[in-house]
Amino acid sequence: AMTERAADMDPYDADLFVRLAAHHALTQQPGASARMLQRAEELADSPAECQKMLLKAFADMNAFDQAISVYKGLLASGVRLKAEAHHLAGGLHRRQGRLDEAARSYERAIAADPNYAPAYCDLGNVFLTRNDPDRAIQRFREALVRDPNLIPARLNLAQAYTLKGQHAEAQAELQKARELTSPRGRVP
Repeated sequence: AMTERAADMDPYDADLFVRLAAHHALTQQPGASARMLQRAEELADSPAECQKMLLKAFADMNAFDQAISVYKGLLASGVRLKAEAHHLAGGLHRRQGRLDEAARSYERAIAADPNYAPAYCDLGNVFLTRNDPDRAIQRFREALVRDPNLIPARLNLAQAYTLKGQHAEAQAELQKARELTSPRGRVP
């Protein structure tokens, strides 16, 4: 997909040029990568916006080290990032086993948008991984206050309750998750 013919490309699609720049960077073609990134910056609203797209492109390509490098560069530049960018970086850190950095990224996501439920849920997952079910439960509940239909938060909350031996609460959360996934909203 990244080797599209030039004739088939939209010459005004900044995201496409960013993805091509990421592809060229990963295939050890720095000159081509720089040219694609320069064109993307000409088309994007700002160089920072272009870097945000590059962060997502690297993440989508499972190029975690490159994505984290772009994220750290954005943080250092003082650019205000949206909750989604911090959340994405948190997931990258977590996949690499960097739980402290993941937690900080999720907390930045929450600071950027206190109503962004997925960040609370994934911060709860960090606490669950650290075998801290009390703090995990708190974060999963906060996620569900913001989005009662967030199924991962319900399932993870059930897991945290199970770790604490609160089986009735765990079953209640599992039932709510089943109801949310049922086509009619109810399980027979």
